Amino acid sequence: MKITRTTFLMGALGLGLASRVRAQSDIVYDLLPTGAPRDFISGNGRITWGGTGAQLKRWELGNGVTTYNIGVASNVTAGGISRGAEAVAIDEYVWQESTGAVALSVPTGYGGVRAVAVSRNRNKVGGYVTQGTLHMPCLWENGTPTLLGVLPEYQSGDVVDMSKDGTALTGVCVNQWNYQAYYWTPTHMEQVRLEGYWHTLPHAISDDGQTVVGIAYTENWSSLTAFVWRNGIEGASVGAGAVTAVDVSEDGQVIVGHGSPGAYFWNVSLGVTGLENYLVEQGVGLKDSDIHEITRVSADGTTIIGRAVKDGASRTFRA
Repeated sequence: MKITRTTFLMGALGLGLASRVRAQSDIVYDLLPTGAPRDFISGNGRITWGGTGAQLKRWELGNGVTTYNIGVASNVTAGGISRGAEAVAIDEYVWQESTGAVALSVPTGYGGVRAVAVSRNRNKVGGYVTQGTLHMPCLWENGTPTLLGVLPEYQSGDVVDMSKDGTALTGVCVNQWNYQAYYWTPTHMEQVRLEGYWHTLPHAISDDGQTVVGIAYTENWSSLTAFVWRNGIEGASVGAGAVTAVDVSEDGQVIVGHGSPGAYFWNVSLGVTGLENYLVEQGVGLKDSDIHEITRVSADGTTIIGRAVKDGASRTFRA
């Protein structure tokens, strides 16, 4: 669903700040080739990444799917990727086509590491190190690890995602009572909270490092909602019908996730809007498929990817 910064179709994924209305014919829904990945997307929406086991897959608009054997016994889906950097965090490694899989150093006193996210310029890696059953958030800069610590009264923590320059991270700290999302910068670590909810689990941070999205639960896990937290502002529910938020654009103005309308997107103009119904209302054909979930939105907020089902088989869609 290509929405530029200079055009706006009422109800499309763009910010609604443009000066003219975009033609409905510009909205595109495609099913990518069988096997095309959908775990991560580049900043401009032209490349997707993903994989299983020791195989990494890359799809590029106009070039199709390329498969890489990464050469280590790792689980590709356990890591993360920075949007546009084409450096992939996989277990204890960072993989690039030019270098292959390079192992991260383990700080003294810790038993193992897990890489989760990579900065756009590839010099920072976010993840965690292990000490027995406990995890400690960690940031590697040019290969050197720095322990980030955990929130007061918490014993363990992970990194979930990082901004494009690696100066802001989000993750979760754990104690015997709850799971608490945090926001970290080089100067401080603070809680990411939503009033009325006990647990917050982050899923993504915007590339500019100012917005965190995820899912919040009540104390007994009986009620849940998608949340959005902006730096310096109290967390809030994304909107009625939004159950979880899985990703956010670079500037925090487009959020995607799952809820009662199915796979949804959110922006300031429309609020929570079911993607499948929206596309049908705009006259966009779904190629005999059903949209089941959204996995990512591009950093520029113009393109989303996810899982659709056609003839009983899962396919990656791109809109």
